[in-house]
Amino acid sequence: MLKLVPTNTFAATVSVRLPTDNPNVDCEGDFVARFKYLKAAAFQAVQRDMADLVQTLMRASSVVADEDTVAPSFADLTYYRRKLLSDVLVSVEGIADENGEPYPAAKQIEIVNDSVALLNAVSEAFFASYQKAPTKNSKTSRKR
Repeated sequence: MLKLVPTNTFAATVSVRLPTDNPNVDCEGDFVARFKYLKAAAFQAVQRDMADLVQTLMRASSVVADEDTVAPSFADLTYYRRKLLSDVLVSVEGIADENGEPYPAAKQIEIVNDSVALLNAVSEAFFASYQKAPTKNSKTSRKR
């Protein structure tokens, strides 16, 4: 039996691997991002918007724009992800400084928004949470 507990948010673990100034050493770790649930229609609209933007970017990358045309760029994708997360990202927990001291909650969200790599990882975790739900809850998944 599935027992649903009413909640407006869900949490996802975000795993990242960031390059450092040493090419042989990456900064790796996990943190938790908490998101607002989207109703099915709102999530489908987000998926459509993202797919449309990616399609536009792919077409634009294959066409050389003249100087009067402003072609979309991958910066637009980053902007879209930042805008999406401003609507759905509730909190971030687990980002710390080099001494292991956690940053304040608002600073952690700011760090995510200022890093393209973290922004991408958090938005991927958001979408993956919706797409993985049937697998995570399946009987075969429990056997693993």
